[in-house]
Amino acid sequence: MKKNYLRTIIREIKQSFGRFVAIFAIVALGVGFLAGLLATTPDMQVSVDKYYDDHRMADIFIKGTMGLTEADIEAVSSMDEVDQIMPAYVTDSLMKTNNSEVLATRIYGLPLDKFTTNDGGFVNKLELINGRMPQAENECLVERSGVYLSEIELGSTLTVSEENEDYENIHDTYKTTEYKVVGIVGNPFYFSMERESSSIGNGGIGAVMYVNESNYALDTYTDFYITVSGASELTAFREDYNTTIEETVTKLEAVGESQSAVRYSDIVSKAPAVQTADIATPKWVILDRNSNVSYVSFSVNAKKIAAIATVFPIFFFLVAALVALTTMTRMVEEERTQIGTLKALGYSKAVIMYKYIIYCGLASILGSVVGLLAGFQLLPTVIWNAYAMIYHLPSFVTQFSWGFAIIASVLAILCTMTATISACHHSLKEKPATLMLPRAPKAGKRIFLERIHFIWSRMKFTHKATARNLIRYKKHFFMTVLGIAGCTALIVTGFGLSDAVGKIANTQFNEIIQYDLLIGLDENEHVDTPLNDFLNDAEQVNRYTEVFSEIGSAKRNGENATTTIYVPKKSTALQEVMNLRERKSGNTIIFDDSSVIVTEMLASTLNIQTGDTFALENADGEAAEFVLTGITENYVGSYVYVNQADYDSAFDGKLSYNTLMVQTSITSASQQDAALTKILTSDAVTSAAFMTQTKKSFDNLLSSINFVVVILIMAAGALAIIVLYNLTNININERRKELATLRVLGFHNKEVAGYIFRETTILSIIGTLVGLLLGVLLHGFVIRTAETTDLMFGRNITITSFVLSAAVTLLFSFIVDLIMYQKLKKIEMVDSMKAID
Repeated sequence: MKKNYLRTIIREIKQSFGRFVAIFAIVALGVGFLAGLLATTPDMQVSVDKYYDDHRMADIFIKGTMGLTEADIEAVSSMDEVDQIMPAYVTDSLMKTNNSEVLATRIYGLPLDKFTTNDGGFVNKLELINGRMPQAENECLVERSGVYLSEIELGSTLTVSEENEDYENIHDTYKTTEYKVVGIVGNPFYFSMERESSSIGNGGIGAVMYVNESNYALDTYTDFYITVSGASELTAFREDYNTTIEETVTKLEAVGESQSAVRYSDIVSKAPAVQTADIATPKWVILDRNSNVSYVSFSVNAKKIAAIATVFPIFFFLVAALVALTTMTRMVEEERTQIGTLKALGYSKAVIMYKYIIYCGLASILGSVVGLLAGFQLLPTVIWNAYAMIYHLPSFVTQFSWGFAIIASVLAILCTMTATISACHHSLKEKPATLMLPRAPKAGKRIFLERIHFIWSRMKFTHKATARNLIRYKKHFFMTVLGIAGCTALIVTGFGLSDAVGKIANTQFNEIIQYDLLIGLDENEHVDTPLNDFLNDAEQVNRYTEVFSEIGSAKRNGENATTTIYVPKKSTALQEVMNLRERKSGNTIIFDDSSVIVTEMLASTLNIQTGDTFALENADGEAAEFVLTGITENYVGSYVYVNQADYDSAFDGKLSYNTLMVQTSITSASQQDAALTKILTSDAVTSAAFMTQTKKSFDNLLSSINFVVVILIMAAGALAIIVLYNLTNININERRKELATLRVLGFHNKEVAGYIFRETTILSIIGTLVGLLLGVLLHGFVIRTAETTDLMFGRNITITSFVLSAAVTLLFSFIVDLIMYQKLKKIEMVDSMKAID
């Protein structure tokens, strides 16, 4: 009995292979897409973590304001939490190339002998890409080129430029001032191609150079690079790793305070008595990987994939459930007689249902297996390679995650099994005698169009038949419309995400931010001649605003968000460089002496509205309450704008205005570089950067996200083809006798095709229109899920995206019609006599 039953199932699969493949394909696509997206972020993190571990990337790096000594090395090395420590000399200097180009260069003085002997003491291990290691004192290595790092060829000469400040005392820092490039290397510190800032030159690092530590003339080290015990067993970017590092940093801070006191005493003891009062207390600046540009950039990019993965694929499964329901309902309906016979022979409902459960379950399981094998390999790899435009990517590590595999497969199988049981349940309630008879056709009714005489009388016979079929067969109507609507909604969401991503950079940096240069000031220095000359140059500077800025946090009802606090020196001046406005209305928000304004995503995170009270904590850890007066549109970053009077009153302190927001007329890259070079000669300036550089880095990030959006659109398109093929195939099978009768009546192939495809086209158009509306809702949901406090996406979908979404869906409908036309041609006239009468 079991063998016969199994043989029946196998025969059923062979006879309805297209139906079986439809379920298989929809499950494979859904499972592969969900599993692939879920696995992408962990795979990306594991790949970079392996790269970091292989190259012993520093977990923590320390900078000493007055140098770091051998005693400091001993104090740090004695900590149980410290695995390895590598001291180094790190300085920025202007270096001249063979072609007289002057580059702001970061020069590392490292124990290159440890790298050569490979004794395990080298942290941030360099990867030799081309050339060889230095053998003489005047030989060096340079970092591989990127978007901002210049390409320096082997054999080139790099010379310390005379344009450096205090050049006459340059030998107090460097023993050697001219180097020959003998090797090109990669450093895990610089695997991102984003801009690294510097306080010299044009404000950005143009080259990174590595020399033997013996080339430095300094009597103390400037930096320590540290690996933490047990950290390599953890995966970077994840919470357990962050917790371990934070705990070690806390202990190092205590050691730093103790060693700084020792260092201060040592300096004072060696200084003349008249100078001791002017000696500042040394300090350790302890940083972790979150201060590294490459690490932070990659972390943000990887998490964006995870945000999309949590929402987008779920809709795939809803459409898959609909396809399974439609398919299995048709299959059960076709086998009414067989089901009735089995019931009459005494088979239980469960045994009869097993056939359909096994049929659909087998298609779902096979689809899940294929989807997992492809999804875990293909999708993460494609997305990983898309990031090659902004990173020097290491080898990619793909993992088969049983956790994600189970989640994706169970969801898919649950959807299809639920649909199958639902389809079987209705028929199995009927009596055997009823099931063994063909279902009686529905009684003919007049449709509403027949009552509109001037329309009905002018319609052709075939058009009247189409209208009757569309309106009378409500189940087929709604199944088809919902299936096509689901696919269209996914495509709209994909194009909408592209719009949302594309809008960010343009709106933020061209419309909201009206300044194009941000200058950081040293609170202990007064504005000097170089900076004053620049600010007063009317040909270059249109206006500028002085503000106090600090990193703080905003809190309310248990929610806490890190934010940048801006306090303008003159309230009205802020609106000269910032376009504060409400997003929905576009109305300008006036900033006056009583204003407290936050950015939109920060307000959403804290769940606050205008008039609400929230707490603000400054950089010193002091907290005070403020009343919100406005919420401004903002896409990149999180900001609180506070008027001077309220800030002074809350924190009882005199503000030191440490930032200049400058609006210039400087547009070309060469002019901007020249301006930055001039500005950074000022002792009062700690940093300076044009917003075009920030926008360029952000554009690179967005282009990678956009690539992911293209993958989403392609996946939605594939889903549309499967759904349309399956629904059209079912429609033709249901109407096989009717279509054969048309052939008997003399209809040609094209006329028969027109009869069936006319309905398909109308349903596709209706489904597309419904899908456009549904897509707006889905798009909004995906956007809100993917957003963070520091990043808001555009909310509007362009008309072009709606048109493209509709066009893509209808194009797929046309392609499916062409495919199904071949099936229509195979319908024989004799088929009209095969049904039971």
